Amino acid sequence: MNVFWPFLVKELLEPIRTKYIWLLLGLFGFCGCLGVGVLKLTEWSVSEEAGVAVDLPPLGALDAYDLFLQNLYFIGIFSLALILGTTLTREYKHDTLVNLVTKGLSREVVILAKDAGMVAYFEVALLLAFGINRLFLRYYFPTDTYANESLSFGAVSLYGMLLIALMMMVSAWLRSSYGSFVDVMLF
Repeated sequence: MNVFWPFLVKELLEPIRTKYIWLLLGLFGFCGCLGVGVLKLTEWSVSEEAGVAVDLPPLGALDAYDLFLQNLYFIGIFSLALILGTTLTREYKHDTLVNLVTKGLSREVVILAKDAGMVAYFEVALLLAFGINRLFLRYYFPTDTYANESLSFGAVSLYGMLLIALMMMVSAWLRSSYGSFVDVMLF
């Protein structure tokens, strides 16, 4: 297992070199801004200042948090599947995975390092999205209470880890990046 850590460092540096991590962080950061932004835009667009007067119930922090979680699923999880889902299939396509396994690395070390790298980047992006959303919620809705934020973070985190494991399994089985994306869409 002492070859695991150098290979994990290699897997953690690969998205930085290919600049995929910046795209992932940008999309998850956008998801963090989108919930409160859409809610405030909705409030403004149905106000009398915009020329439209519609009676809506008062929109609060819970509505913004609900929008955030919906956007996180649709934008964040699908972007995760598109950006990081090709990790294993890229190794198959360029025949570098066979070189790694024949040079003495076990298959378990390769798969675990790739999985741990994807989970680490997913957790960083998820922390960024939740942090930005929390800042916006505290700014726009300072009097509302926020219960169970850590529970929702844990649930989304576990769901993301499950999807990453499924992406790895399907991409190892089908050797296609489309298969892992379809797997995430169906799940």
